[in-house]
Amino acid sequence: MDRIVKAEYLAEYRILVTFRDGKSGVLNTKPVLESDLRPVFLELLNLDLFRSFRGDMDTIVWNNGLDLAPEFIRENTKDENLSYVGKIDWKEEFDFKKERNRL
Repeated sequence: MDRIVKAEYLAEYRILVTFRDGKSGVLNTKPVLESDLRPVFLELLNLDLFRSFRGDMDTIVWNNGLDLAPEFIRENTKDENLSYVGKIDWKEEFDFKKERNRL
């Protein structure tokens, strides 16, 4: 199982995620937040609410009740080499090293 042991807010809709197996990377949630029209997703386009996430039960959960499946998070997380930790390929590229240097 894909267990999340740490999640840190980076910027915009990006979260630095660390899995139990030691792999880590950046999860960009913006594509799913913009494409899923259910209110629980759309509410998180408000960055104040988005930043309210916390780790709970091996995944990421928000104050509005939304949680993402750990498998979804793994499949959509890019590592520092811009390779996907999982297997789904979003079109948007992300510069992990540049983002880490901004912290």
